[in-house]
Amino acid sequence: MTNEKLLLLATAMVVEVATWSYEDQDRLEACREFCRSVCSLFGLVEQTKPLAQLWVLITMIECKLGGCSGADITESGMAPPKTWAPWEDWNKLNYYQRIAFLKEIHIMQNVLPRLQDHAPELFNDVLTLSKEIRSMISES
Repeated sequence: MTNEKLLLLATAMVVEVATWSYEDQDRLEACREFCRSVCSLFGLVEQTKPLAQLWVLITMIECKLGGCSGADITESGMAPPKTWAPWEDWNKLNYYQRIAFLKEIHIMQNVLPRLQDHAPELFNDVLTLSKEIRSMISES
């Protein structure tokens, strides 16, 4: 999905998100943090592409809520590392990282369905990936 398409989605979604409670907006921020954390650990690779796009989308929404356009937001804003762990290294996360990721996945599974109608394919990809990640964390 292009940044232009993400910006159009953010413009449509910001009206809805603006009506949410501060607690729900904080939960959306937790989703954004999950996306950034996974991309920081495992890089901007094919597996993390939906998370990177969601990070851009949520960041654009937050910019719009703050009165900025959000048009200049890209994946590079996450400051992804030049080197990262292989995707299979979920079992190398420490206890605290695992707990944090599981908590953020739980939050995502409760928050994202509220916005799913705006971008069903993206949100389905993210929710499917979060289930995969939860499974990999639980197995390790």
